[in-house]
Order: sequence, then C-alpha cells, then structure tokens
Amino acid sequence: MNPVRVLLRVLLVVASTALALATPAVAQVPDHLKCYKVRDPLQLSGTVDLDSPQFGVDTGCKILQGIPPLFCVPATKTVVEVRDRATGQPITPLPISGPDPGDRLCYKLKCDAPSPPDIQVTDQFGTRTLSGLRAKLLCTPAVKGGPPTTTTTTTTTTTSSTTTSTTICNQLLSEPFDGTTPPPGWTVINNTTHGGWEFDDPHPRGNLTGGSGNFAIIDSDFLAIGNTEDTFLVSPVIDLSTVADPVLGFDSDYRDLNSVADVDLSIDGGATWTNVWAHGGSDARGPSHVAVPIAAAAGKPQVQIRFHYQGTWAWWWEVDNFTILSCAL
Repeated sequence: MNPVRVLLRVLLVVASTALALATPAVAQVPDHLKCYKVRDPLQLSGTVDLDSPQFGVDTGCKILQGIPPLFCVPATKTVVEVRDRATGQPITPLPISGPDPGDRLCYKLKCDAPSPPDIQVTDQFGTRTLSGLRAKLLCTPAVKGGPPTTTTTTTTTTTSSTTTSTTICNQLLSEPFDGTTPPPGWTVINNTTHGGWEFDDPHPRGNLTGGSGNFAIIDSDFLAIGNTEDTFLVSPVIDLSTVADPVLGFDSDYRDLNSVADVDLSIDGGATWTNVWAHGGSDARGPSHVAVPIAAAAGKPQVQIRFHYQGTWAWWWEVDNFTILSCAL
C-alpha cells in the first residue's frame, strides 16, 4: 500500500519507551503541607492584625482559646486516585507547584498510619512539647486564576546572529477521557450499525498514545470482519471569543488499514465543518502528540472539534489528552 502525504501535521513528537525508562527520576519538592491536630500545653489567647497581599489588612483578629492548634510540616504528595464526588469522574492532577511561602488550598485528611511521637517545638510564643499528633489537613500549592502557562523556548544560531523565540501557552480546556463513557458534553455519532468510539478499551489494546489511564478508541479490528465503521467523536461547544491564537492538541496512536482518520473544526456550533488534520494510507503510531493551530477559531464563541474515523475491518485509532491552548510567540 502506497503511503499518502499527511495533509496537515503541525507538530509530531515521538518518544520511545526505552528513552522514558532511561530518564533519571526527578526528586519531588516538598511544597505541600501536612497539618496535624495537636495537644498544646500553652493556652494561647490574644489579638493580632494580619495583612496579606491578596486581601489586604484585617485588624483585631482574635486567637481563640480552646481551639487545638495545627502543626504543619513540609511534605510531598503522590496522587493514587482522586475523583469529583459530584460527578464521579476521575481528575487528572495539573502540574501545579508553589513557592514557599505561597498560596495553599487545604483539604481535610484522614490517615491510617500510626501517629507520630510527641515533639518539642519553638515558635514566637515559646518552647513546649506537642502531643497527640493526628493528621487533619493536606495543603496543596494553588495559583490564582487559570492553569499556569507552559513556555517553550527555541534558539536558532547562525554564523552572524542568534535568534531566540519563546512560545507561551495557556491551557483553556482539557479532556483526559478517563471515564468509560463519553465525557460530559461530548457525543458519539455512529453512521453505521457496527459501532464506533468507545472509552473502555474493549479488545484491550492498552494506551498507546503516550498518555495514561483510559482513552477514546475506535477499534475497527475488534468490531469484526466485513464491517464498516463511520463514527464521530464530537466535543462540546467551546467559547473562544476572547482567544486570539488557539491551538488544538491531542495524543494519538493510529494504525492504518483501509481507513482514514480526520479532525474537523466547526466555528458555528456544528452547522458546518472544515478539516484541519487528516491521516490515511500509512501508520501514525504513538506515542505521538499532535498540535494544530486553529486560527479560524480565534474570537469565535461556538467552536467545536470532532474526530472522524472511517474504516472497513481495519485496525484502530486511539485519542487521549485533548486540549485547547492559547499560544502566542
């Protein structure tokens, strides 16, 4: 089968598993706080004035008697599993780290580990021994506003000059496809009766995109010999009315055989569509990250993206970690 040229590939990053395994581990920074409820022999009371850069001066604050203090120590955290209790959906942690001191958001905590031993401490109000330590709060780094920016710097050197350009990207929207059904706001439209996009890896194949956890997949091979699939995975409407430079991103693994993979853009809420990325006639295997500038969507309030697959007893297409970024040079 003769390969055909990819119609649009803006960015393709391929990372081998061997290279990932060879990368040295990076030590975690203890930028969290683990706070223990303690018994304190000092029965402190008093009045203080507080001043924070964010919220200003707060005078006459009372230190209340009878309220056990908290003893907070630096800590690192490894997320095993977290969910939104309201929706039941898994949450993919953002790469938020913080300065010390810096903003923190504190969550109630219950740990099964034995309590630490009594400890002698000294603060501005004296030296004493704290006892009965019980973990009560986890305070994580937090930032005001949206997610932090991602900065990529490229330097080009010639014999006469050096040029450096910096690309700064703000993440506007992300979808990790971690559930086993379409995420809220997303829809699957199947134009044949043989099936389409799924989220529970029915074969299973495993996540081959470079992402982790669950993912979206159309597995034509799994849907059996002789069958044809024509299926759309459609995003919710996205408001980009204040965005001048949007970029679509996703992780991908496409194995080709009698099939075509398309990504289409709508700027009128799904009434019309324009193709912005396509592949067919050859493999585009993962791990792979695709980034597609979608300048036509800049300033538009009703933007949608759809992933369109057509195949007849073909292989598969996996998609993970969908993002819309605002990137500027």
